Amino acid sequence: TRNMETNEIQYQSPVELFESDYDGEMHHYNRQGVDLLVTPNHNMLVSSRKTGKNLLIKSEELGSGYQLPRLGAICTKPDMGKIQVGELVLDSKSFFYFLGVYLGDGAIYHDPSEAKYRAYEISFQGSKSRKIETFIKALEGIGLTYRVNEVSTRGSKSVRTYSKDLWEFLITLGKSGDKYIPIDLLNKMGKGDLEAIYSGLIDTDGCTSQSVHFYTSSEKLANGFSDVAARLGY
Repeated sequence: TRNMETNEIQYQSPVELFESDYDGEMHHYNRQGVDLLVTPNHNMLVSSRKTGKNLLIKSEELGSGYQLPRLGAICTKPDMGKIQVGELVLDSKSFFYFLGVYLGDGAIYHDPSEAKYRAYEISFQGSKSRKIETFIKALEGIGLTYRVNEVSTRGSKSVRTYSKDLWEFLITLGKSGDKYIPIDLLNKMGKGDLEAIYSGLIDTDGCTSQSVHFYTSSEKLANGFSDVAARLGY
């Protein structure tokens, strides 16, 4: 739900379900990221064009003086500041930018035959210099060393780093088409943290030319991106 005083998105547990048949007029709202089909007496959360105040008004009573609020709302919670991943203690915004980049374009591998420090690999691959710079920025932000190698068969480059602590965290977030953002982690994130993971996702698998687009094969990650965007007010 949207808090009418602070404009924050808040999660509520349903307390009751109402179900009934209806045969009559319906009002359709499809704009500003909202697609609603409601009965005329449905209470609508709107804001006054004159005062900006949030109000609940029945659909049949709405006029030109009111507008639907944006789908999301600005998160005002403070950033986490620090986050612990295994034995690593990282700046939260730097970590969440890295996490967004990983969820967008990263992969993990485990090879027990490798030396201990190289057994837990985190890698990124791309052919465009902008992508390579994004990968490097994400890794340097959390203080990890890395290697950049040519991938001759594909005309691209790979960026690799090694960290057991990060690998053990990332493996819990799924692979490829199953990647996701844990809801309990989202609920702890402040505005700056959300902006960081949003930027990481956009910098790898998104674009913002005229409108925001994010591309992924994971339905759960698509839902997570939508959740992040809503919390930021998009």
